Amino acid sequence: MTKIVSLALPEAVVDEATEIAQRTGRSLETLLAEWVTGKVAAQSTNTLLTDAEYPIFTLHGNDAVAEALFETLQAAKAAKRKNGKEG
Repeated sequence: MTKIVSLALPEAVVDEATEIAQRTGRSLETLLAEWVTGKVAAQSTNTLLTDAEYPIFTLHGNDAVAEALFETLQAAKAAKRKNGKEG
């Protein structure tokens, strides 16, 4: 389901978004939705719990990179424990 939201944006922002949308073959609506979604997702990470575990995944299917990142994080966590710093 979609909802209509009217925004007053600076002309420079609209011009830049329009240029990027045209260059990348996307609609202005799609591009702006991606920008907003990305900002919301970035800000929502501020509310992650310290002791919780979260899955790591990639939107573009680069599972090897996600796995390497996971292993690096696990190694860092183990090193902290070894040095007497739980985390």
